[in-house]
Amino acid sequence: MAAHTDQDVTGVDAAVLRSWSASIADLKQSTRARMQAAIAAFLRWAVRHELIDANPIDRFNRVAVPEGLPRPVDPKRTIASSA
Repeated sequence: MAAHTDQDVTGVDAAVLRSWSASIADLKQSTRARMQAAIAAFLRWAVRHELIDANPIDRFNRVAVPEGLPRPVDPKRTIASSA
């Protein structure tokens, strides 16, 4: 994300986040969500340490990953009952 601004963390705003988000649009939904979570955590850290006043990602639409179904157990790993 640092490549989308020529400033330090104080230069991160909604426009920078939109530009960065567009650059990762071709990645899988789960990868984008994980990257957004990492950026959000970093920006929360910056707010806590008073490097920025507010977290700009709070006003940003985040990627929602739908919950998948549980994977079934491989039949080879199950114990057959002896009856």
